[in-house]
Amino acid sequence: MNQIRILLADDNEFVRHAICGVLQLDPAFRVICEVADGREAIEQSKELQPDVVLLDVSMPQLGGFEAARLILTVAPQTEIVLLTEHAVAEMARTALNQGIRGYVIKSDAAKDLAEAVRTVMQRKQYVSAGLAVQGNTRTHS
Repeated sequence: MNQIRILLADDNEFVRHAICGVLQLDPAFRVICEVADGREAIEQSKELQPDVVLLDVSMPQLGGFEAARLILTVAPQTEIVLLTEHAVAEMARTALNQGIRGYVIKSDAAKDLAEAVRTVMQRKQYVSAGLAVQGNTRTHS
């Protein structure tokens, strides 16, 4: 079985380390690149063509929403999961309407992230539990 190749973008080094630790527990995942901002995420997505990009919503230079829009143009087969501290249904809805398939609250990442990655790889939407977002989404409870 091929590993799911993941690019991780978050400006907080501690958060990147913690997320990598969570992902390394599952042999199906391989983090191929870690970056600290949206511009780097776009450049590396174009070069590496990852299966999934995990993007922090709030980063310096270029935030997750704008970076996601540009990544989808340079790596259209790549799936995107936004990671955020913002448990705001409207933000999740905006993300899904922009072609982003996943929206995971950072406080839920330890339990939700693996399922979110698997779900978006099936071309389905995933939103953390507790967010009331209409549509064809899979949420974890």
